[in-house]
Amino acid sequence: MKHQKTSGMLRGAWLVLLLIFVSGGLHAWQVDVFVNGSTEGATMSFGEGEADMKPMPPFSGMYGVVDVYLANPDKVYPAGISAAIQDFYNRLSVDIKASATRVDNRWVLVAGSNARLTWTAVEGAIPADFNIAWTEKGENKVEAVVAGATFSVKAGITYTLGVGVGTADIQTDPNNPNQMVGKDEQGNLEPAIITLTMPSVAAVTSYTISINLNAGTTLLAFPVYEAGVLTKYKANNGTEILPAGIAAAAAWIIEVVAPGYDVALAWDVTDPNVLIATLTKNNTRADGDWLLSAQPTKTGIAPLSANTTLTKVDGTDPTAEELLGNLIAIIQQLGTLDFDSNGVVDLDDATYLYNYAAGGMDPYATAEDLMAFTTAEATVAAAQTALDFFRNNLSELYFDGTDEQVGVLLDNATYFYNFASGNFDEYATGADLKAFSTAAATDALAEEALATMREFLENAR
Repeated sequence: MKHQKTSGMLRGAWLVLLLIFVSGGLHAWQVDVFVNGSTEGATMSFGEGEADMKPMPPFSGMYGVVDVYLANPDKVYPAGISAAIQDFYNRLSVDIKASATRVDNRWVLVAGSNARLTWTAVEGAIPADFNIAWTEKGENKVEAVVAGATFSVKAGITYTLGVGVGTADIQTDPNNPNQMVGKDEQGNLEPAIITLTMPSVAAVTSYTISINLNAGTTLLAFPVYEAGVLTKYKANNGTEILPAGIAAAAAWIIEVVAPGYDVALAWDVTDPNVLIATLTKNNTRADGDWLLSAQPTKTGIAPLSANTTLTKVDGTDPTAEELLGNLIAIIQQLGTLDFDSNGVVDLDDATYLYNYAAGGMDPYATAEDLMAFTTAEATVAAAQTALDFFRNNLSELYFDGTDEQVGVLLDNATYFYNFASGNFDEYATGADLKAFSTAAATDALAEEALATMREFLENAR
């Protein structure tokens, strides 16, 4: 979650939304949700008002693809909202209660990234039996929502909120375009692929498609083939990358496949985040779906959102813009503490990380720099493996739910070192891990780190 404060413009939007949702009465109770320790600019709110008040919360702020938001599974929009901004409202604000009675109210929360939520009661009291339920690693779970408490959400999981919610009430968001990008049996990252809707208007020769992409500052690129052979990649920063160099680039590779058509890709000259695909009919058989694929070159890069719109039919504007498909691709982070990949999580792994963090993540650091105070079993090769992992997977090292913008890597390394030096004690607490941490460390952050590290240990088993 990158955004910690709400801009003046967004605060104004919140005011408008509040007027929309609270006109006609007062809430019986309302909860604001803050993310990753933020105390200003709630990411979302939910609650319940008087029986005659409609609509009422929930509503949630839209912060791009790295976010947590309340879903709109029934696609219900405020009256008078145009189709052009309905998708915005999917992520913003509608009443998504299942029925008029309080006991049956259910809200679906979608996690687009790992995040630590804080429940903050701003009006009234949260009902004692208001719970959150979800499924994780095949296990159904339920927990009470308590004012002031924190709760960690995992990317790609949907959560059900409501009074009296139990595991039997777990729902998913049918309109959630999230795809989790995992690894195949050889450990290679797999692409996220969606099938595009065929345009409703038939073309004589060609279609033009606009693909609006958002991956933060992460590089975007598309492949270039000559006589069927991959020769290079063209990135949206104007550079060209040879195939041998693409694996080292933190990038998403975008490609469009359309059987029966020649596909020409080019970056929009006015917007580097828009990819233009021109599909021209050829003499081959048009047998198969149109596909949009997004292939990451490494882990630890930002999620990618892609909205694909038909903009031209035979060079002419269509009667109305036609959405052909949308995707949010998120790299699945199973997490590991075995940084040197020797099959064992031990004190050397923790020492490598501590030395890397204590050195300020020096881009010129060597494997030898990471070996200070390691055991006799440590080797330069193992330290180099760990160093490569740290540089390629930095976001996975913030066990406490923070990130590179708001977190302290040295604290996370300290938590891990203390946990490992205590032989991964199953009775350890967050407070036990805070020894020698910085002033930024808190019991809550340490507890979150402990929970994450225990989960990562399970992944290694």
